[in-house]
Amino acid sequence: MLPASMRTQSIHNTIAVVNGERGSRTRRRITNISSLAIFLILAIYSPQLASALSSSNIGGGTGKHLTASRYSPLFMPVSGGGGVLRTGSWKQRRCQDRRNVSLKASAAPSAAVSSSVPRANLAVSLDRPLLSPDQYYGRTGSIMWKSLLAILLSDVFKAAIVAFCLAFGVSLLASSSNQPGLSDFSPQSIKAGLDYYLKVAKGRATRLWNKLRPAEKINAVPMPFSEDDDGWGVCTLRRKERIGRSPFVRYDFDLPRSDYVLPLSLGQTITMCCLDDNDNISEGNFYTFKDDPGAFSIVLPEKSEEETEFDLGVDRAKFTRVLKQEMEIGDEVAIKPGDATLNYRGQYLPVTDIVYVASGVGIVPIVDQVKAVLPSGSSSVKTVSLAWINENGKDFDIAINELEEEYFKYNTKLAVSCIGHDVHKGGMEGNDEISEAVPDFVPGTMAVVSGPGKFSGKAKAYLIDRGYPEDCICVMT
Repeated sequence: MLPASMRTQSIHNTIAVVNGERGSRTRRRITNISSLAIFLILAIYSPQLASALSSSNIGGGTGKHLTASRYSPLFMPVSGGGGVLRTGSWKQRRCQDRRNVSLKASAAPSAAVSSSVPRANLAVSLDRPLLSPDQYYGRTGSIMWKSLLAILLSDVFKAAIVAFCLAFGVSLLASSSNQPGLSDFSPQSIKAGLDYYLKVAKGRATRLWNKLRPAEKINAVPMPFSEDDDGWGVCTLRRKERIGRSPFVRYDFDLPRSDYVLPLSLGQTITMCCLDDNDNISEGNFYTFKDDPGAFSIVLPEKSEEETEFDLGVDRAKFTRVLKQEMEIGDEVAIKPGDATLNYRGQYLPVTDIVYVASGVGIVPIVDQVKAVLPSGSSSVKTVSLAWINENGKDFDIAINELEEEYFKYNTKLAVSCIGHDVHKGGMEGNDEISEAVPDFVPGTMAVVSGPGKFSGKAKAYLIDRGYPEDCICVMT
C-alpha cells in the first residue's frame, strides 16, 4: 500500500493528465466545428455576394432597385444602351440579406486535488477549493485564445478562404460577362459594387437598431388652433435655403413653442396666409417637407413667374412670390391645417402595394409617405414602387438623399427610379424606363400621382391605359 503523500501525488497527476486531454479534445472540437462552419458560410454566400457586387450599377432587371440621375453621387453610369440612359438614369439592384452565423463553445471547469495534505492525514481537505477561480478563468481564456489561433492556422480555414476567393471570382466574372453594364470589368466597377454592398449593410444595421433601441420619449404637443381665430395659428419665418443645385428653396418656420407639432395626417396640407406689401391676401396649401417639434419646412420652386404658376397654380404661385420677394426673416405667417388629399376609393382591401408617380416638388409628400409605410408592422403595404420623373436632372437634389437612405434600409421592399424625361414633349407611353418602373396592376395596388397639374393629368391617363382602375388612383393636388 502506497503512503498517503504518494497516493495524493498520483491522484493529482492523473487528474492533470485527464484535464489536459479534455482541454486538447475541446480545442480540437472547437477548431473543427468552427472551421467547417466558416467554410460552409464562405462557400455558400460567395456567389450571392459576387452577384450583388456585380449588379450594383446595372440597368434593367426585375429586382428591387434604385435608379438615380447622373447628378447623384451614389451611382455610376452604365455604358451603352438606349436614349433614356443618355438622359441620366441608371439602376441599382438589390442585394440579398447576409446573416452572420457564429458558434460558441465553452469549457467546463476541471477538478484538481490539493497536494499540501500532511503525511499523517489521509483525508483530502474540504475547506479549500479543488481548483481556484483564478486558475479556472485563466485556463478558460487560454483555451479560447489557443482555439482561435488554431482555427486561423488550420488547413480547413485556409481551404475555406481559397474556396471563397475562387467562387467569388468565378461568379463575378460570369456576371460581368452576361451583363452589358459590366462588360468592361474593372477596379472601378468592383469599387462601386463594394460601396453599394456596404451601404446596404449600413442601412440594414440602422433598420435593426431602430427596431431594437428603446423608444425615445419625445415631449411633443399638438399645436392648438382656436376656433375664436377661425382656426388660424401663427408661425415665424426662420430661414431660406437653396436645396443643392436644384431650382428649389426650403423655407423653415418656427412654431410658437418648441414642443409644438403640426397635427397633420398623412397626405394633409398646411394652409398658409400672409399679406403682401399692398395689403393683399396671399394664401396657398402646401405639403410639409420636414416636420420636427417646434418647426416645419416647405419646399417651393425659385423659377420665373410663368414656370412657378405652371408648377403650383395661380394661388400658390402668388404666395410663393410674396414669400420669396417681400417677406423677411422673423416675419409671421398665419397657418391652419388644410385638406387631406390621400384618399383610397378602391374596392381592393387591404392595400398591399403602392405605386408612386411624381414630378418636381410633388416628391415632397411622397417622402413622408414612404417613411411611414415601409417599417414592418406600420401598415399592410408590402412593396413600394416610385417613379420620379424630371426634365432637369438637378431637380433630383430635392430628396435624393432621403430616398437613398430609405432605399438602403428597405431595399427588398422599395424600388425607386429617377428618370430624366420631359413628359410634356415626349409623353409617357413610349418611354421604356417609365414602363419598367411602373408595375402592372394587381388587386390590392394603390397608385398615387403627385406633381404639377398637367403632369398629374398625363400620369393618371397613363395609369388608366396600363389597366389601373380609376378609383384606385389618388391624385395629390
